[in-house]
Amino acid sequence: MAQQLQAERNRRTGLEQENRRFQERTLAPARTYESQVARLESQLAELREPQPNIPVYDLLSREFFIRSGSASVANRVAVPHTARSFNLVLNAEGQPKYPSHTIEIMDREGRLRWRAARLRPDRHGNFTLTLNRAFMSAGEQRLYGERDGRSERIADYIVLLRYL
Repeated sequence: MAQQLQAERNRRTGLEQENRRFQERTLAPARTYESQVARLESQLAELREPQPNIPVYDLLSREFFIRSGSASVANRVAVPHTARSFNLVLNAEGQPKYPSHTIEIMDREGRLRWRAARLRPDRHGNFTLTLNRAFMSAGEQRLYGERDGRSERIADYIVLLRYL
């Protein structure tokens, strides 16, 4: 009888240990998930806050630099460390007019990162992009004009981007 009681206690202890291990295995991912949710909620709250004095950079096209005889064809942009985002104004002065436009952002390797079609210029004939510093790296922005279902490249905007 004593042996039976001891065997039952050992079995119970083993089951309790197995139960604790099971709970640890199932609770660890839940804790990780809760931590990730809290971090993402914090980031979202920060992104919803107003951001004063967003830097604005007026970009000139490579074609504009060439026409003006400039030695460089790149726009140099230095974004301060305080800026979460910044605005790029694609100056379309002297560019042909089209009913709609497409803007593409390419990365350093020439891969398409982002594309928006059927865009119309602002009242000054320019296009403004608000970019997050986490999204944008140095690269090239292309502006296309679209007419009668056909797309023609209008201008390239080369950006040498630096984060301070």
